[in-house]
Amino acid sequence: MLQFGWRENDSTAPANTAEALHMSHESLGMFTNAKLHYNGVIVVPSAGHAPVYDSTEEIFDHFASDDIEIDVQVEETLFSSECRATKMRTKHLRHRLLSGDKFAINSLNLVAPKQNIRPPAMDEDDCLMYSALNTIMFADGAGRTNNKQCADLERWTLVGHGALTSPHTDSHGLSTFLTINVSQVLFFYLPHPSASQIEHWIQHPNDELLGAGDWRYVLLKRGTTIYFPAGTIHAVARLRAGPASVITGGYVMRRSEISSFARICRMQNTYDYVTNEECLDIREWLWAAAVTVTGGLTRPDYPQRFDGLTALAEFWAHAEAVDDRITAENAMAHRDKNWEQFHRALRQKSTTTTKHPSSRRNRVRTAKKRVTAPTEEEEHGHDVRLPQSASTADADRTERLAKRNTRRHVT
Repeated sequence: MLQFGWRENDSTAPANTAEALHMSHESLGMFTNAKLHYNGVIVVPSAGHAPVYDSTEEIFDHFASDDIEIDVQVEETLFSSECRATKMRTKHLRHRLLSGDKFAINSLNLVAPKQNIRPPAMDEDDCLMYSALNTIMFADGAGRTNNKQCADLERWTLVGHGALTSPHTDSHGLSTFLTINVSQVLFFYLPHPSASQIEHWIQHPNDELLGAGDWRYVLLKRGTTIYFPAGTIHAVARLRAGPASVITGGYVMRRSEISSFARICRMQNTYDYVTNEECLDIREWLWAAAVTVTGGLTRPDYPQRFDGLTALAEFWAHAEAVDDRITAENAMAHRDKNWEQFHRALRQKSTTTTKHPSSRRNRVRTAKKRVTAPTEEEEHGHDVRLPQSASTADADRTERLAKRNTRRHVT
């Protein structure tokens, strides 16, 4: 614990067996194939899926040029709680990471040159719905995508040292897997949060780091994979000393979690400042999901593929709550010739500057803050629910964006 910058008497506790599942890659494959779900993190040891990178330097050897510009976040002053978002050429980032630079630095926009970073369990049929959404949103028919960035969401690389990605939920209702390739990191998360815990965190985004909630952590070493479902409130701490961390990861969208996907999208549409990326295009995502869902009506296993009729009904209810035009009737009517026109109409209503979420802009803090623990035990629920105020929240986008931008670690 000391090497990460926190004192040994911090009462934030390691996860126990009731708060994190530990299983092999083979068991995780059977888990996803059977469409099972766990509202918490799943930790998988290295056996069965080896890391693809052996050193921090190796990842830079795969780029065609040392002069490629990438987005980075750097520490303003040593042990500062402020960070600065800027652009840096790969050769300069490489030097900073390999020279033992004492200032924290983080890059969350790197592509994954190697393609075999996804654990086999993440390629089970139930986990491939995002590929279907790609076809709807960014491709011509069933052909090759015309937007090369969209593949980044399924495979990407994170590098950095000394940085702490502050608590957030991953955007667009997507689940996530991370595999540690180099060094080790601490993964903090809020296990089985109650509705009151979620609402407190959403309504008080400027609270001190990890200051509200019954947090747990898992130490992730080289080769370890962690999988966590959509809506998981989490943070990642990286070593300040030693080799820079290299983490490969990707987003996952499971067909059998279509209801929770829409529910989390609805929450993030209302409170977009709690995500790691802008969610200005939530309507488009829900629309693409609606078209995908209605496309399977002729399959004999249609309801079971999406976890039953109840889950489908919940999906439509949440989607329509975000935009009353996202209905099964409209999805059926616009599937063929004019669905693109309807898609453009959704985009215009949401914003004129819609960005694809592959432009990752994770928030970062330097790893020096001590973790504070809750003063009393709170009752744990078994589902990440919408806060009670979500359905009646103020729709003034200016106020919500202002709240997000006032967070000290956002630049």
